[in-house]
Amino acid sequence: MLNTVCKALAGAGISCTTSDVEGGVQTRFMEHVANYGISYGTQEEYMFRQQIFAEKDAEYNKINNEPTNTFVVGHNMFSTMTMDEAKKMMGRLPNHGQTLETEEFDESLTAKSMDWRKKGAVNPVQN
Repeated sequence: MLNTVCKALAGAGISCTTSDVEGGVQTRFMEHVANYGISYGTQEEYMFRQQIFAEKDAEYNKINNEPTNTFVVGHNMFSTMTMDEAKKMMGRLPNHGQTLETEEFDESLTAKSMDWRKKGAVNPVQN
């Protein structure tokens, strides 16, 4: 398996030996890439995504090694995405460091009650 992975990486211009990938984050990254059918067009993108994966892997290991936690976290399809890419996948716009302004709703401008029939918003009662 590792020889096959190294041959595939060599095809993308990435040097690799089996000792490079045994038991480390690079192995988990390559398994992740294989499991999710991901491919990268350049060596630079491959290394960029591997770095993102390594950072998340270290964070997950720290969380999983916390003895008080009653849960386990692991990698998923978002493990090689930046935060902006993940937000976009979830339908949210990237923030780019901007703070969003909030506006308080002024309840004093609302009526205590409203007869929606007089506004034409509802039909009269029908039998």
